[in-house]
Amino acid sequence: MLRRVRRVAMALTLLCWVWIGLSYLGVLHPAAESLSVLRFEASLLALALSVVLLATRALWRGSLGALAALVIVIPILLDMRIVPAWQAAADAISLYQKNVWLKNPSPEALVADLREVSADIVTLQEVTDEMARALDAIAGDYPHRHRCRGGVYILTRLAPAEGGARCPQDPWLNVIALQVETGAGPLWVVALHLRWPWPYDQAAQVDRILPFLAELDGPVVVAGDFNMVPWGHSVQQISAAAGAERIGRLERTFEFGTPLVRLRIDHVLAPRGWRGHTVLRPLAGSDHFGVVARFGPP
Repeated sequence: MLRRVRRVAMALTLLCWVWIGLSYLGVLHPAAESLSVLRFEASLLALALSVVLLATRALWRGSLGALAALVIVIPILLDMRIVPAWQAAADAISLYQKNVWLKNPSPEALVADLREVSADIVTLQEVTDEMARALDAIAGDYPHRHRCRGGVYILTRLAPAEGGARCPQDPWLNVIALQVETGAGPLWVVALHLRWPWPYDQAAQVDRILPFLAELDGPVVVAGDFNMVPWGHSVQQISAAAGAERIGRLERTFEFGTPLVRLRIDHVLAPRGWRGHTVLRPLAGSDHFGVVARFGPP
């Protein structure tokens, strides 16, 4: 019986490490990017199986597997639990990010949450014409709006910079930009919605978004539904192109329907060197939680 348990554990461990190994090859193929979304969960499973191997006297295999899994798991756990302390200044910029969901049955819940948070900037994805009309209820709070063709939307109470509204040549890239005036100077706000990596061709979409980001001169904040975890190749590409980095704790932002799968795919990237933090907001009729970020220069 002990031998059989050990063999099953070894086979499952091998499958986990094949998954984990392939998940690092997103630069080569988008299918590997899809695997990277669950790299953390695969590593946790590999760690648990290593404990089983140790219990069944496969000492060197269990020890090696546990050490390798911990190398992956510990930094991600720290990212979930520990973030640098930051006391938001009075002039810190606040941003509310949310994929509102095309089939949102209660736009009034979203409007109520936006009113309660009262952020300086709002970035939304999957905004339908019906949802856009519902947002008219807070037109007084957010007099400045920017929307290109598609479902990506920016609302703000901050004054836009002259000539600072940008739409990509391809309207279906699901990315827009608006430059606003802040106490720290002009700031580009980019809202985006990336496709799922594979088989929905996120890599090709990102390749066409990067030149759009490269045209933005000055500090850039990027917020959106990335459909990718922060260690994914696409997020790293966008971070580099925008000169920005993710802020806040790493938390589940998508309601998958089971606690076993915790997708962390909505992010706010602030200009590199700036500091900030994030908190989650309710679903408000969506399958994504809202992410509220407060950030500012050092």
